[in-house]
Amino acid sequence: MGASSNLAYDYKRFEERKKPQISAVKTKVKPKKQATLAKAICCMTVVVLMLSALIYTRVIQAELSLDYNAAVKELNTLKGENSRLQIKVEQEFSPDSIEQIARNDLNMQELDNSKIEYIQFSDQDKATVIKKQTFFDTVSAWASGLFR
Repeated sequence: MGASSNLAYDYKRFEERKKPQISAVKTKVKPKKQATLAKAICCMTVVVLMLSALIYTRVIQAELSLDYNAAVKELNTLKGENSRLQIKVEQEFSPDSIEQIARNDLNMQELDNSKIEYIQFSDQDKATVIKKQTFFDTVSAWASGLFR
């Protein structure tokens, strides 16, 4: 017979194995298509609103830019007109221009020594102020006369 050995046998290999029981778990079927459709509509609505807001801000920005450019153009026009009017005022009120208007339009002439008259006063630096009596002064004088 053969040689004796001390090897052990693995009997578990020969046992019948139990197959695990697989049971079906019943779940409720949710209407996923309706929820998904509602989410998609909400997302699209949000996107459309955001795009509308973006377009609106661009329109407002364009209007303000046009208003600003028109105001700058008007400012430059008014500055030019102001400069022109300042030059015209300086020319109109120059001493030569005033003298020409006085001689030609108003028939004025230069002052001659023959047209100067000096007035002499007998009293030096003396002035008399005549005070006209007002209604209040009359009433106060009458009231002071009552208490005397």
